[in-house]
Amino acid sequence: MMESKPCIRRMALDKRNLLSLEEVAGKSEAIQKRLFSLERFEKADTVMAYMSFGNEVSTEQLIVQCLRSGKKIVVPRVEKSMSDGSGGVVKSLGVYEIKEAGKHMVTGYMGIVEPDASVLRKVDPLEIDFVIVPGVAFDIARNRIGYGGGYYDRFLRTLRPDCLKAAVAFELQVFDSIPAAEYDLPVDVIVTEDRIISTADLSL
Repeated sequence: MMESKPCIRRMALDKRNLLSLEEVAGKSEAIQKRLFSLERFEKADTVMAYMSFGNEVSTEQLIVQCLRSGKKIVVPRVEKSMSDGSGGVVKSLGVYEIKEAGKHMVTGYMGIVEPDASVLRKVDPLEIDFVIVPGVAFDIARNRIGYGGGYYDRFLRTLRPDCLKAAVAFELQVFDSIPAAEYDLPVDVIVTEDRIISTADLSL
């Protein structure tokens, strides 16, 4: 019997939290090199990256390198902008362009660094060519388990059909199979420190 999403989420987080800072840095560097080797990434003009925290795959140097190479980089901010149909408000992701790494950033939702919406330009998701997606657990069918808020599941549906959705994860976060509901959206590719997981017909 397959484990539940909460159980798999806890298992993956527990394993990831055991990584040392040196292991996170080394594995993140290897993942970045694999990501940068993708032709679709090289050709992308506008790239969305998340702001890493804790023992996530680090995106700090990735963002710096993208900016140096002339790519337009946008990062997410949790915003209250969607009605839930009953008078309440559902949090969603807005994306903002950054020109310099670490500049015009503030501490936001759950203590994660976010773009300062009062200073930076908000970007239409349809401008994005390539999205680097975070997550807690994945499987070889490219299904994803996030932190439980559903922000990325909703956001990814607002992108152009040709926008590549690439998850970055440590190999220990990849399972043979995880539960996937009808509303769950798989990513196009998963990049780990050891391999690239995608469908055979996907041009990368």
